[in-house]
Amino acid sequence: MSLARCLGAWLDFILFCFLSLSSGSVGQILTQSEDQTVNPDQTVTIHCKHTPAVDCYKKDTSQYCMSWYHQIPGEAPKLLVYYTSERASGVSSRFNGSESGNHMDFTLTISGVQPEDSGVYYCQSQHNTAKDPKNPVWVFTQCKSIVQKPPYVRLQRCSFELLQMLMLKIIIHLNDFTHTYTETF
Repeated sequence: MSLARCLGAWLDFILFCFLSLSSGSVGQILTQSEDQTVNPDQTVTIHCKHTPAVDCYKKDTSQYCMSWYHQIPGEAPKLLVYYTSERASGVSSRFNGSESGNHMDFTLTISGVQPEDSGVYYCQSQHNTAKDPKNPVWVFTQCKSIVQKPPYVRLQRCSFELLQMLMLKIIIHLNDFTHTYTETF
């Protein structure tokens, strides 16, 4: 097989994979607010704007819409809030989710930020573009990270898109010791 034919077949395969993976989320855009710096015990607000509006619905006892996750480096993400404002079991009342009423503007508010709140925050939308409850679309498209840095907490923003690799570098300074954590998504 010639090199040109081999490359052509490879490009066709990559294009097929890309279209297969992205067909459920074409045209969906999720953006978040800018970086912030807060002191411990202050309130942090993270915004997610989803375009178009998220189609929220209930099916039996399951509820779907916007969810928020917190991930500590090296650990699995932990569900904080589901269906926009319902706290997951065992989650502190310091974490509250809300939306503006248009199913596009969502907020996670963390009251009294603590060092253990450091990590990466994901907003996740579930929507049903085909209006088929059996085949909803789950999208993780944006993240926020909070880095505890005495005497303040710095909220950093990062983003990633479908099929794009992201290198997230979190630097935590503790007195004279600096630890660098790098994770690839």
